Amino acid sequence: MMLNKNIDLFKQFLNFYWLRPESALMLTLRSIAYRKGLKYFHKNSIDVACGDGVFSFLTFGGKLKDDTDMYQSLNLQKNILRKQDTYDNFNNKYKISIQSTPQKKFKYDSGCDYKQNLLNKAHKLNFYKNTFLHNINHNFKIKKKFNFVYSNSTY
Repeated sequence: MMLNKNIDLFKQFLNFYWLRPESALMLTLRSIAYRKGLKYFHKNSIDVACGDGVFSFLTFGGKLKDDTDMYQSLNLQKNILRKQDTYDNFNNKYKISIQSTPQKKFKYDSGCDYKQNLLNKAHKLNFYKNTFLHNINHNFKIKKKFNFVYSNSTY
């Protein structure tokens, strides 16, 4: 049964990152490891540097429909000319079709490096109760203690 869940998870990542199957595999393996720690998850939680939110959404058991992928709002010409991050782009073409939502959700969410476009994408998931712009190189302005912290950017 666990193998079937992992295969389903891989299919979700593969559909979203279809152009980069190696990324889908890496994210699936990371997600499987992350799921082991979810037994410590508490509603008083934060996802630091959430990006577009898809990694945590899928890890927590959410599912996206087949018509959803990460490449739909790329503007390669605009980003390459401006020497900007190719994936840091958001426009009205970005559509998220949700098949099912996760049971657990983060209460707070922090986006890093001031990438409002990634938070705009994360907002489409309706997964995070709150999102705010924040550079994780600086202290949080919120004075709150968290029982569960996940950070994609902590090395």
